[in-house]
Order: sequence, then C-alpha cells, then structure tokens
Amino acid sequence: MRRSHRNSLAEMFVRGETARLIALPLSTFKREGRPELLVGALVLTGDFERAAAVGRGLETKDSTGIVAFYLSLGFARAGRYKEAQKRIDHLDSQVRSLKSRETLQGLHSFYLSQSRGFYDFARGDSVAAVEHSRQALAAAEASKDQLQPLARTLSLDLLGHSLVRNGFARRGLKTLRLAAEAARMAKHESFEHAISVSILKYEAVFGLEPRRVLSRLSRALIELKPNDSYSRSELRLELARQLLLRGCLAEARRHLESAATEILGTQNRLQTAALHLRLAWMARLEGRGADALLSLQSADIGLRSDESGDLENRELLVKISFFRLSLLQELGRSREARELEKNLSPLAGSRGLELRLTNRRFSIQSGESSTSASALAAGEDPFGDLMDRVHRGDRGVETDLLDHGYFGLLLPLFGLHLAQTSILIGAPGQRVVVVDRGEARQCENGLKGLLGKLILRVAHGPCTRREAIESVWGYTYEANRHDRLLSVAASRIRKVLGGERPWIELQGDRVVLRDQVVVRFWSRALSETSLSLQIPAGATPPGLTGEQAPIRNAQRNTYRNTAGLRIRQLQVLNDLVTRGDIGVQDIVERFGVSRASALRDLGELVARDFLVRTGETRATRYMLADTW
Repeated sequence: MRRSHRNSLAEMFVRGETARLIALPLSTFKREGRPELLVGALVLTGDFERAAAVGRGLETKDSTGIVAFYLSLGFARAGRYKEAQKRIDHLDSQVRSLKSRETLQGLHSFYLSQSRGFYDFARGDSVAAVEHSRQALAAAEASKDQLQPLARTLSLDLLGHSLVRNGFARRGLKTLRLAAEAARMAKHESFEHAISVSILKYEAVFGLEPRRVLSRLSRALIELKPNDSYSRSELRLELARQLLLRGCLAEARRHLESAATEILGTQNRLQTAALHLRLAWMARLEGRGADALLSLQSADIGLRSDESGDLENRELLVKISFFRLSLLQELGRSREARELEKNLSPLAGSRGLELRLTNRRFSIQSGESSTSASALAAGEDPFGDLMDRVHRGDRGVETDLLDHGYFGLLLPLFGLHLAQTSILIGAPGQRVVVVDRGEARQCENGLKGLLGKLILRVAHGPCTRREAIESVWGYTYEANRHDRLLSVAASRIRKVLGGERPWIELQGDRVVLRDQVVVRFWSRALSETSLSLQIPAGATPPGLTGEQAPIRNAQRNTYRNTAGLRIRQLQVLNDLVTRGDIGVQDIVERFGVSRASALRDLGELVARDFLVRTGETRATRYMLADTW
C-alpha cells in the first residue's frame, strides 16, 4: 500500500500536478518517504521561499539529490549564487562518494550536470551551459529512474535556451520543440505550456513572426495558463516589449504592472533587470529621460548586489550602461556622459562588444572569430538585423520600421516621443503616423493631396483663410464660397486622423494647427522645400528657425506657386535638392507606385517648368530646371 502511494506521488510529480502536490502537508510526503518531491514542486511553481524553508530541514537526510538540485535552481534563479554553488558542491561530493563505492544509480549525475548548467546560464555563461546541459541529457537518457522523463525534459529545455543565447537561434528553437514533445509524452502539462511560452518568446525576440506576434502572445497568456510564475512573467515581459516596439504604452504598462508583483516576489534577478529595462524604455518613449535613468539605476544595482561581488551577466550590464550613456547625451549632461564613456571603454572593449540599444543583442566587432555566446549568424535574428540597420542609419530603414509597425523605434528617428500629440506626414504610400494620448497608429489612407498640403501649410504657423485658400487650392479667396471649404477640409482631416478633437481649427480669420500638436515630415527638408516654393524671396517662412538651414530653392529670387502639386511631387523636388537627377524607376521604388503614376507626376512637373527632361526611352532622366 505504501509503495503504491510512493509511486503515486512520483507520478504526480512527473505529470506536473504541482498544484495538487503543494496543497498536501509535509507530513504526507514524510509518511510516504518522498519529502524531497515537495521541495521540487514548490520551486517549479515559484514559491521559492517556502521551498528553501522546507529544504533546509531535508538536505542532510536526502540521499536522492533532489533537494540540493532544486534548491540550487531556485537560488541561481534568484541570483543568490553563493547559496546555489553550495548545493552544487554538495551534489558533486555526493556523486564522488557514490562513484567511489561503485553504487552510482538514479539521476545523481543528471542533477549535478543540470544544476551546473543552470548556474552557468543564470550567470550569462551560455557556452558552459550548453556543455553541461548536453552532459545532463546524456545522464538522463542513460537512467532508468522513475523521474527520467522529467529529467530528459529539463535537460532538453536548458540545452535549447543555452543554444539560443549562444547564437544558434533556430537550432535552439528546434531543441525546445523536442523538449515540449518530451513534456507532452510525460504528460507534464505545465512544462509543456512553459516551454511553449519560451518558444513563442524567442520567435518574438528574433522577429520570426512579426505580424502575428501580438495575437499569439496574448492568446498564450489566456490559453496556456502557465502555472509557474517564471513563465507567466516571461510572457508578460515579452508582450510588454512588443507593445512598446509598436507604441502601445497603455497596454504595455498594464502587463508590466501585472508582472511586477510576481517578479519582485520571486526575487528573480534577470527578470527584475528586464522589468526595469522596459520601464526605462517606456519612460524614454514618453520623453521622461530622468525617470528612465532611475529605472536603469535600479536594474544595474540589482545585477551587482550579489554577495560574491562578481559582475555576472556582464553583457546585460554593458547594455544598461550604454543605454544610460545615450540618455545622458540626450539630456545634455555631457560631463557625466564623458565620465561614463571613459569607464565603459575597458568594459566593452575588452570583449569586443558593441551594443544595439533597445535590443537584447550584442555583435562581435573585433578581429577575433565570432564564437561569442552573443554573436548571431546572419538570418538567425531578423529583428537584430533590422536593429543593425537602424544603428548604421541605412537608407530605407524607416520604411521597414513603418511596414512592421515599430513606432517605438521609428518616432525617435524623427525627434518625436509618445507623450506628444504629433503627426508624421508624407510616408511612402501616402501613409500618416499619428500619436494621440500616448498611443501611435498608422492611417493607411493618409492625407492625400490638398489635405496634406493644408496640414503642411499650417504646421509652420497660423495663416489667414485667404493665404490657405490661395496657397493650397490656388483659388482667389471668396469668403462666402471658401470658408465652408476650409470647414469641410478640417472635418475630413479629423476623420482621417481620428481623435476626439479637430486637428485644424478655424479661429476667426486664422487657420491654425491645434495647440501642442507637432508635425514632422518623412522627407525632413520637405517642409522647407514646400514653403520656399510658395513664399517670395526675402520673406521669412513661419515656424522655421535659424537652425533649419535653407536649401538652395530658398536662395533663388523667383516666386514659384506649388498649388495643385501632390505631396509626392513635393517630395520628388526635395529629393532632387540633394541629388543630380531622377528617373521613373527611382520614383516607382521610392513611393511604391505604378510606372504610369510616376510618369504622370514627372510629366506634370515638366509641364510646370519645375523639371527638365534629358535622354530618351529608358535612359530618360529628370533634373531641376535652371530657372530655380
């Protein structure tokens, strides 16, 4: 009878029925001779404080090694590395003793290798973690212990995570899928769900499913119901990260608040640092640089506070430091920035590390071979490749960010943050990005033609109704006819951009942009181009400061009226300011329009003497007319 109960407790443990196990009193486990299983169940469900309290009274009496093993996992996860190392040393001496008596049985070798691998992984040494997890997998495969299915799942899980962090993303994901299958065969539902969460998280981190990632992560939070706090927190942290990338602050804040209680309760050091990093990123996106610095300070202190004084997870510390450096530079605190940069040189340079801000990736830039745990091969990490392009400032990267909806990365490139009410106009395909009440969104229909020109005109300061009608529509102003036209245009702009208030307001005889609305243009000199074409030489364009150096159009004495030109045609004129000529195919690729549309745009500009045509057939090129 007692043997049946012993098997029942072990089978419940293998199947992951941890909720049932932790509900039983310790006396039940002692009566059945398996008190060590309660420690394992408590660690797996995230109740580490209780696990440590129970485990301390069992360690010296436990011959299976389970108690020391699970306590080492819990202490390593909490960042208490001295305590974790003490349990690993205990397992090592236990294995040596059994080997000397030639009585090594069960999973003792697995517990030792797995605990070493998890310890290395928690401290950021993924190369050593891969080696130890492979040893653990071999030991699990060779064992005939009743807990062997669970041991195999754990070793495959750790191997998959270590491979991913070591730069082999696709191989690591394949290994994690094997771990999920092993958990399924063992009927361990909670592990299967937890590993599925990890797979989803990595696919999101590496940008392998960019268009489906939000729906998949949100659905997983509801359907998978991971019953360990670590997996729930990982899911919420990654969901918050993806929401921040897309400029959805309110929802990201909600997930971070939900995760904070569990993360701070379990004292998981890496998750605590990740939480503070996301809070810092959120503050930066809202233009709160000082608050972002405080969050980074909390993340840094948490990673450095181990009683050993060692700097574990050096790469994460470098990342935090470079993030702080960029914030100090943005805030104009140059002396602090120089001091930090001086301290960072040996920290980063000694290992050849170069940071990609807001990303978890480091790339090896030294002349040494790229065998680092953080060097990812080309194609392994599409999101990291995109971040590399952002870092280099590659041509066209803004369009890729727009196509993916990464407004959290796109807006700072145009000097915008999510606490502003702003409009980014003139994007490819006539798209418009709107930031309103802390949320960014894309208007696919855009502000085409005259509506876009009206926004462009008032973005640089108020104008009279007459000026608006004559510069945008090209009509001779008549109040009884054109006042209603302006009212209708303001209503249509509000319908396109959304929001509770109109974006264009009619105040007496003036046409103005709503208070505190910031307008930016995809082509950064577009506003200057359009205004210089419409305002006679010698006049000062409203809203332009001395920092905005006038382009060569403004140096001419010829007054040119651009009434009737499309935003796309204005952008073509702007592009030609910095390049000699342009062709039909250039416009097709630049704006994603048909060849016929490109020919029509260029033909109209030639007809109005803005451009001249040279060459024939496919060698035809267009350049600015000399009269400019």
